[in-house]
Amino acid sequence: MDKLVPLFEDALKAAEKKLGDSQGERCSLKLYTHMGEHIQRIVEMIDHEKFRSELQYAMEEIRARGRHHGFMLFLLTCEGEPMAYLYGYMDPDDKSTFYIDTVTTLQEGKGFGSMLVTLSLVFCVDTGYSRAKLSTEELDEKERHLVKFYGDLGFGVVTSSSEGGVTMESKLEPDRIRDLCKKHLGLEAWLEEWTP
Repeated sequence: MDKLVPLFEDALKAAEKKLGDSQGERCSLKLYTHMGEHIQRIVEMIDHEKFRSELQYAMEEIRARGRHHGFMLFLLTCEGEPMAYLYGYMDPDDKSTFYIDTVTTLQEGKGFGSMLVTLSLVFCVDTGYSRAKLSTEELDEKERHLVKFYGDLGFGVVTSSSEGGVTMESKLEPDRIRDLCKKHLGLEAWLEEWTP
């Protein structure tokens, strides 16, 4: 039993409860498996508010990502207002790998990004992926260490370029995901129940 990972439904409920407790407001997390027009506009709004122009996607690029096989998007709202999202899809080069395309949050330092990445890893295990992969920068425009952020979530560097681009990958190891769930989703009770 020590190899179990929480079911995605349990992880999602725990994350929403933790958000409500920590934010003091009604927060919800929704999973979308296609990107309708309303979601496209939310993604574009957050994308254009948070990313410098060379990293922003045009609406057609956002739509194209939503058409990838295995697409999913988490949207975090608090009091009905969009706060953060993560989306990804099956890696076109490796069907056993989930590619996390974009993670962004309007309010930083509240654990939203860590929570979304952790949820995505549980989702990956639940749907049969064996690895998750992403591309990032060593440092962002605010000098935040993105490689360290993702490294703390179980990702290791696979390749890096002289321009600062980095590809990272996580093998979806149950013990690591359980630890992330405990730390970022508030799943201590579930873990105690299922640990021998």
